[in-house]
Amino acid sequence: MNRPIPRGRQAIVLLVLLFLSAALSTAAAVPPAEAAHQVTLPIILAPSGIVLADNEAELRAAIAEANAAGQPPRIELQADIALTQPLPPFDNPGASATVLRGNGHTLDGNGHGPILTVGLATAVVIEQLTITNGHTGQCGGAILVYGDLTLRRSQVQYSFAERGGGICVLSDGGQAAVRLEASRVSDNAARYGGGIYVRSSGGGASLWVVDSTVASNRATGDYGGGIHAYATTGALGVRITRSTISFNVAPNAAGLFNLGTQDAPPSTRRPTAFATTIIENSTFSGNVAAGQGGAIGNYTIVPIWPDRGSQWPAAGAGTAAVVAPLPPGIGFGLVKVFNSTITGNQAAQGSGIFNGELGQVELTGTIVAGNSPDGGDCAAFIASGGYNLDGDGTCGLGASTDLPEAEADLQPLASWPPGLTATHALGPTSAARDRIPAGQAGCIAAATDQRGVPRPQPAGGLCDIGAYEAE
Repeated sequence: MNRPIPRGRQAIVLLVLLFLSAALSTAAAVPPAEAAHQVTLPIILAPSGIVLADNEAELRAAIAEANAAGQPPRIELQADIALTQPLPPFDNPGASATVLRGNGHTLDGNGHGPILTVGLATAVVIEQLTITNGHTGQCGGAILVYGDLTLRRSQVQYSFAERGGGICVLSDGGQAAVRLEASRVSDNAARYGGGIYVRSSGGGASLWVVDSTVASNRATGDYGGGIHAYATTGALGVRITRSTISFNVAPNAAGLFNLGTQDAPPSTRRPTAFATTIIENSTFSGNVAAGQGGAIGNYTIVPIWPDRGSQWPAAGAGTAAVVAPLPPGIGFGLVKVFNSTITGNQAAQGSGIFNGELGQVELTGTIVAGNSPDGGDCAAFIASGGYNLDGDGTCGLGASTDLPEAEADLQPLASWPPGLTATHALGPTSAARDRIPAGQAGCIAAATDQRGVPRPQPAGGLCDIGAYEAE
């Protein structure tokens, strides 16, 4: 028999049923739990033909890949790298140039060297890289080149070697070439060629310094604080354009050493060796030599064959013995300077320029003034192409357009806009102002001064002597 539910209890049951219904409705409205979202970042790969390197192991692997490839990749540094040992050489003869782009990073040799080596018949371009702290007992503390190297917007510094503290360029039957563009070689040291050492022992070797600075390097042994150029067989060429060679130190030829000599034992016939340097729209300033050639020392040495062995006379000196030259070879050193400024240099002989007895130095549209009076602006014979200014008359310039013992009124060495390298502006009383007529001594169409300022100023006027065109 069914008993009726009391009225109070009916109310309680009704409330329970309503609560359960609401709970079930809410549960049905809630979707099932979803798995947590996982964000996957894309893997950034270098474009085809580019290899990225952010440590020593990756850089070694990139060089190996460049050496093996018919079309070498471009190597991009992603971080500063300190080496534990020298890197393998770039060695891919005949291939197109391998590009090593530093992206503003530093490659630290960490006391090892050469840091980078360019093999025979191999081409390499280095951009936006600081190469520092290399050390070798041979040639090229930072860079050793047997092939072809272009260095752009880069620095080579604080490196040491027996020869070529910063860069060594060697040719022995091949063709070795280095081109510096808007770069700086500074604070390096070696016995010979503190900054750069270039030698041809057959074949050809060349160095072209463009819009660049070679500064504060030291030769501890003898010649070439900044640049040491030495031909013993074949041809060697140095070209310095819109550049500054400054504050280098050596016992002799502190800024530039240029030598042609036949390097052979008496019983061996050798061909003629030529060492030629062309300087244009450039500045040599503040270089210091204890002996000869504060800014430039140029030498020609002919080996002689006396009764007892072979001897080399000192540059500028005669020979005490009766001798005969070694046929048919001869060494020859030639330096030609155009529209440049040589000032503030020091030496005991030739504070500006020292020219050995058999060498040849020729100046055109150039200022040689304000060098240390102890050694004078020049020592030995200097040929003139006209329109030069010699501050103290020691250069012996004989052209009718030359200005011996004239006032140069040079301003301090500085980076005058818009130039990339430092030079000396002309003061208001400079005798170098407005001296060169159109068509003469570099005063030609499309000519510029060291800074890239068009000559003459104003257009249609006369050009200034030296590396700076006053505006």
